[in-house]
This record gives sequence, C-alpha cells and structure tokens, in this order.
Amino acid sequence: MSPFLDSIATIVGVFQQHAQGDGDGSGLSRRRMRELIQREFADSLVKPHDPQTIEKILQFLEWDGDGDIDFNEFLLLVFRVAKCCFWFQPRAPLKDTEPRGEPIPREFRERSQEPQRREPQPQLDRWSRREPGQERSYRRRTKRERELESVEREREIQEEREREERDDPRRKGRMRERRVDQERELEGSERRTREREEEVAARNLRETQERQEREIREIEDDGRRQRESERYRRSREISVAAAEADVKVRREIRERGEELRRRERLLEDEEEDRRISRVREREEALRERRVDRERELELEGSERRTREREEEEAARNLRETRKRRERDIHKAEAGDRR
Repeated sequence: MSPFLDSIATIVGVFQQHAQGDGDGSGLSRRRMRELIQREFADSLVKPHDPQTIEKILQFLEWDGDGDIDFNEFLLLVFRVAKCCFWFQPRAPLKDTEPRGEPIPREFRERSQEPQRREPQPQLDRWSRREPGQERSYRRRTKRERELESVEREREIQEEREREERDDPRRKGRMRERRVDQERELEGSERRTREREEEVAARNLRETQERQEREIREIEDDGRRQRESERYRRSREISVAAAEADVKVRREIRERGEELRRRERLLEDEEEDRRISRVREREEALRERRVDRERELELEGSERRTREREEEEAARNLRETRKRRERDIHKAEAGDRR
C-alpha cells in the first residue's frame, strides 16, 4: 500500500474508532471530539490540554451548528493540521529564505477564520426557543466566553507585537496587517455579540411586556367575572355550608362508630385477658403437679438406690466375714497337721 493510501486508511480508522461509541458511528459529539483532539493531535498543538484551545478548534469544526462533528468536518480538521504542520516544517537550505517558525500565510488564516465571521443562524433559532432562565444563563455564559475571547485576543495581539519587535523588519508590514485584521475581527466579533445580546434583551423585554399585559387582562377578566357572579357566590356559600354540615354529621357518626368499636375492643381485650389468665392458672397447676410428681419419683429413686447400696454393702461384708472365717479354719487345720 502506498503511503498516501495508508494515511487515508489511518484517518478513516481513527474516526471510526472514536465514532463507534456515539450512536450510529456517522458523527462525533463535542465530548468525543475533544477527547480525540487531545489524544491524536496533542503533538501538533502548543497547548493540547488548554480548554480554550480545544473549544476554539471545536468552533472552527462545527460548520452546520448541529452540535455534532461528522466525517467531513473531521477531514477539515485533519487538512488544517496537516497544512499548519507543512508551514511550520523546516525548508531546504536554498529554498527557505524566511526563518524557521514562519506563521501561517494570511490567506489561509483568513480562510480558517471564516466560520467565525458568518452569522450562526441555527444558534439564533435555538435562542428564540429558550426560556427566560435559560436565556439569562446563556447571556452569562456568552458574556464569559466573550470576555475570555477578548482576553485571549488581547494576549495574542500582545504576543504579535512582541514578535514584531523581535522579527526582521521585512516581516513587520505583514505582522502589522495581521494585527489590524485581528483587531478588526475582534471588533466585529464584539459588535456581533453586542447585537445578539441586544436582540435577546429586546426579546426578553417584549416577552415581559406581553406577559404583564396578559396578566393585567386576566386580572380584569377575573374582576368582571366576580362582579357578574354574585348569585353564583351565594349559591356556592350555601353549598359550602351544606357540605360542612354534611361533613359534621358524618364526623359525628364516624366518632360514634369508633367509640362503639373501641368499647367492643375493650370488652374483647378483657375477655381475652380472663381467658389467658384461666389458661395460665391451669398450666401453672399442671406444672406444679408435674414438679411434685417428679420430686416424688426422684425421692423414691434415691431411697431405692440407697437401699440397694446398703444391701450390696451388707452382702459384701457377709462375704468378707465368711472368707475370713474360712481362712482362719484353714490356718488352724494346717497348724494341727504340722
């Protein structure tokens, strides 16, 4: 496989690998695209973990405003990174008349900034459907983003100025033009941001006025209905009084029933206590008789064992006495024979 086809296969494989976890694999979400940039393009970025750098790249990529990055937008990122790497590569000794580290040409820089100069129509459609709380949070977020963008642009302008002081005089003209373009772009971005904020504020004011007018009309309608419904209020009061009386009667009936059931439960509890007491008394009498019988049996067994031991002792003594007498007789007979 040629190096060109191998590069194409690598690009497609990287996109498919990261797109497998997002739906049908035809696009990448902003979170997955941020992970892909930090993982695959870290060597090509000055600050690969800077959230502002990643967010700016995502803004450059999202052309259609749908929130996802498809394969075409991913290829655009690859081509831009490749072109930036090409411009920053060292040139041959006789072909490179400019010092190493030459910035990106002005035409490519302007072309890469075209998505920012276009008006984000899909974003405006989404703003028109936001709730007031969401619009306030969006304005705060937009303001913070605008402040961060302004600080970043000022820092870039300051860095451009410092590089302009250090660079060769032949490049000061081009650097000055780029700085003017950046300032114009910053002014245009701030102007568009202010216009969007003014549109959102005017829309919020208009919605607030419409809501206040609607509330005033509703209050007037309520007052007119109240003036026209005096008879309905009187009938309502009568029905409420009847309902309260009905509730009171029902509560009294319920309380009487609960009192009757409580008395019945007390009687049942007393009867149950008496029954349990009788059962316990019978069980206690049976337990006492059983204990007495066991005690008598133990006493009889003890007496029987005592008598048996005494009889065994008497029989043993009798046998020993007989044996002793027989030994004495044998000894006497043996002495007579001698």
